[in-house]
Amino acid sequence: MDDLIKNIGLRIREIRHSRNLSQASLSELASLSRAALIHIETQKAVPSLESLVNLAYALRVQVTDFFKVQRTRKKKAVVASKVRKPAKVVRTTKRK
Repeated sequence: MDDLIKNIGLRIREIRHSRNLSQASLSELASLSRAALIHIETQKAVPSLESLVNLAYALRVQVTDFFKVQRTRKKKAVVASKVRKPAKVVRTTKRK
């Protein structure tokens, strides 16, 4: 559950960046203070339902879009963490 809440701020930031909006612009469109938006994006604060609705309206997305996890990033992260260095080959017989 904690990861879901933390990801809300990251998703808001991702969507804001994809719309080429500054924090100042989005905070004005969503009727939030810039400080509140910064706290939400940096996961220092959890947005209220009203704030989520205002942010969704300002970003022209559904509120549920804030809860979606980017699967491509997650898969890459999982794959990258499973990559291991190749095992060292040790020869047991001498070459002639």
